[in-house]
Amino acid sequence: FALLVLEGVHLYRGEPAEVVALGDEVVALAREYGLAQEKEWGRAFQGSAFTQLGRLDEGIDQLKDSLVVQQAIGSGLVRTAFLALLADPLCRAGRLDEGLRAIDEGFAHAERMAEGGYLAELHRMRGELLRARGDAVAAEASFRAAMEQAETQQAKSFELPAATGLAKLLIDLGRQTH
Repeated sequence: FALLVLEGVHLYRGEPAEVVALGDEVVALAREYGLAQEKEWGRAFQGSAFTQLGRLDEGIDQLKDSLVVQQAIGSGLVRTAFLALLADPLCRAGRLDEGLRAIDEGFAHAERMAEGGYLAELHRMRGELLRARGDAVAAEASFRAAMEQAETQQAKSFELPAATGLAKLLIDLGRQTH
């Protein structure tokens, strides 16, 4: 489990090569000890890292496959995190509708399972997708909701990317002082 946490830390720090290497170790250990859920978490983090390394299609495919396997084995814990991670490369690939569907699934899952830890990230990614789609008003509302959620949870690591997304949007709109 410590390796999984470390894999996530490296991912959020933007160190994808470390995530890929740790992912191989996590997957091997999880297979050896029969930890199906943890294996899929390792694969999901690794898939996200592939997208950061420019292996966009491979990473998206691995993330999506891991989410399918997680659902098949009845693992729903932190699904919202992995759906937010999936939405990011879908946005970068221009697959905006698919990204928005992942976000909608994340919000539905969060509500069903009372899993609120990644709501700020879901709001932020919705903002990114809506900004890419050209819906500045809805994007701004999503970024502001992400910031509010992160502030409520005292989650500075989620608040900063939300504030950065909002700032970029406002600069694009010529509204640099709000």
